[in-house]
Amino acid sequence: MDAIVPIGYSSVGRAELAAPVSGFVLIPAAADALTDPFIASRGISDGRGLAAAIALGAD
Repeated sequence: MDAIVPIGYSSVGRAELAAPVSGFVLIPAAADALTDPFIASRGISDGRGLAAAIALGAD
């Protein structure tokens, strides 16, 4: 495995490839479920988004 990247519905052009929730909802769920670090992406476009991702459990 190269990387774990949880993808929410707002992140992809094809809805069947994504979870039926926002990417920011997936960050705490991934932090609880995974022991490996993961990449929080999509919807993080400034320092506030980065701070929110870290507060939600991203590494």
